[in-house]
Amino acid sequence: MGLRPENIHALSLAGLQDDTPELLCIDDIPWTGVFPSNTFALVDHNRLLPQYEASNSNVQVVTVIDHHEDEGFYQHSAEPRTIAPAGSCSSHMTRLCPPQIPAGLASLLLSAILIDTQGLKVGGNALQVDHEAVAFLLTKTSLSSSSSPTELSPSGNNLTDLKFIQDLTTKLSEKKFAVSHLNTRDLLRRDYKQYNLNLPWVHPRTTIYAGLSTVPVGFKWWIPRDPSEFWSAIRQWMEENGLYVLGILTSYHEKKIGRSGKGRHKRQMLWVIREGAELFQTSERIKGESNNLIEEHARVDVDLLASRLWDGLQDSEILQLKKSDFEKFGTSEKDAGGALRVRIYKQGNTDATRKVTAPLMKSILEGPVDAAGKMRL
Repeated sequence: MGLRPENIHALSLAGLQDDTPELLCIDDIPWTGVFPSNTFALVDHNRLLPQYEASNSNVQVVTVIDHHEDEGFYQHSAEPRTIAPAGSCSSHMTRLCPPQIPAGLASLLLSAILIDTQGLKVGGNALQVDHEAVAFLLTKTSLSSSSSPTELSPSGNNLTDLKFIQDLTTKLSEKKFAVSHLNTRDLLRRDYKQYNLNLPWVHPRTTIYAGLSTVPVGFKWWIPRDPSEFWSAIRQWMEENGLYVLGILTSYHEKKIGRSGKGRHKRQMLWVIREGAELFQTSERIKGESNNLIEEHARVDVDLLASRLWDGLQDSEILQLKKSDFEKFGTSEKDAGGALRVRIYKQGNTDATRKVTAPLMKSILEGPVDAAGKMRL
């Protein structure tokens, strides 16, 4: 919880204690091997991670609420199954709420939406569903008691101009970007999502793990603090999570102040490919011999994996990437070590978030190749 001070502040506004003893987190549940439940509801993602399915009989996903790309799972088991665009998944959660909800819950949902949409920023990622959710929540939370009913209309952009919205967004943003005390490992894991990718160009049943970390600081500040610790922490994080691919997506404001009163928004990307152990694929059991399995081996060519990723990213019109030199950030590819393939970019389209990058990464790495090994899109 300490990695996300903006969340702690939002929870305090909802009436929870500072150390949040009221919350049950996943690592509060003692389990090894098989997860102690086979029924799941997914929020803010729409595919169950493999560790919850491992050796777990009759696993069923009964609810999905998400705003990322629909991966097509659980269409017959999940009800409700809401997967649709929104600036914040909490806006979809708000739509599920009854007309009367506790003020604390309204405050928590409102804070989450403002964090995700930068206060319903005009020209940002906020959609009509977000504006409608905020307008509803403002009438339910005690935080906005000083606002008049006419100010709470979802029409136009007046919600963005509401002083209460601006003040709360500023406070949450200050908390969110107060990360100077975090080390590299903490910055990697504070806003992290993991993906299970299929690589049919290696073998029909080859799968790898890929991760994406969104970090609210630039590499020019981050890496020079301790370049050796930076690369060491990345290697350890990838080994710990069994990752072949790690994308680090920075989103920050430069110090130079403009007319808006704050620095220009910038994004960068650092991609890391790690040499991994040999992969094993196991086919179906041989007919009539229940104890025999056909076991096949396949090794991922990390150089081919890297070249596919670099080519696909650089060809992306939506990201608008420009390759950078590591020397600008006080390090080098050599510092990363021989087991890692690395590439760093400046991102031209600062509106393209992880919701854009994740499906792009998936399409690049899962796509077929031609006879010459070139990617076919």
